[in-house]
Amino acid sequence: YKTRHGGHDYYASPETGVRPTVTYVIATYFALYTLTGIGYGDVNPVSRAEFTMLIFMMLIGSLIWATIIGEIVNVMQHASIDEVQHQEATDAILFMTQEHDISLELNHKLLQYFSQVRASARVNFAKEQVLAKLSSSIS
Repeated sequence: YKTRHGGHDYYASPETGVRPTVTYVIATYFALYTLTGIGYGDVNPVSRAEFTMLIFMMLIGSLIWATIIGEIVNVMQHASIDEVQHQEATDAILFMTQEHDISLELNHKLLQYFSQVRASARVNFAKEQVLAKLSSSIS
């Protein structure tokens, strides 16, 4: 198997005298080159050191990109912490009712109660926010 890159021929065959590590470095380079979406530009690495350096640069760039995406998802997830807490409370109620064989009617009433408490807390929070923005002479 022969590939041409940067004006050089690279062979993936032991008969050519190219060491397998060189073949693996080049294969890793091409895989990362394609997966990272860098594209196939006019500037190409020529030496083994250039291939290795670019592999590390692509890996570091990929890790930075993954970290940024992870932080964005984390912020979005924690933006609705109230929803998460409500879901945890609902899960705890369901687990408790199953564990203690509580009737479906009581289970339903418990879930309704916690939903009403949550809605009331939201309304009170909104009122507090509005009052906090008003002038002290008005309130």
